[in-house]
Amino acid sequence: MRERGNVFSFAWAVVIAVNTLMALPYVIKTLAQPMLHIAQQYDKLCISLGVLNWQRFRLIEWRAIKRPIVHAFTISFVLSVGDLSAIALFGSQDFTTLPLYLLQLLASYQMSSAAVIALVLLLLSVGTFALFEKVMLKVKHEN
Repeated sequence: MRERGNVFSFAWAVVIAVNTLMALPYVIKTLAQPMLHIAQQYDKLCISLGVLNWQRFRLIEWRAIKRPIVHAFTISFVLSVGDLSAIALFGSQDFTTLPLYLLQLLASYQMSSAAVIALVLLLLSVGTFALFEKVMLKVKHEN
């Protein structure tokens, strides 16, 4: 990647790509069972009615997997908040994340500042789960 250009100019894209690939197994595991159940239950019906591809996803599958998709998104978000692999490679004074900043504060023995950052990370994670739980409840009431 260094031969293609300045790595730091598109570091955000690398961080997003690495976090996406790291969360992919969890997302697949979360969505595999509901998708298999939908395929077993509605496959013959969709074929006989001619509901295929995008229409099938929009009309049948989306309504059945809204909650697992929200759950998978929440898991992937929380995993990406705590990920240090990509940012450790591309981090600089101008581009850092809260987990890296937390580790830097801990390494320099600034415990009170590190405690505040840890609290922010905790509130961000719990707040994300709470927000998406509300979304999931709203989705549940729509069905």
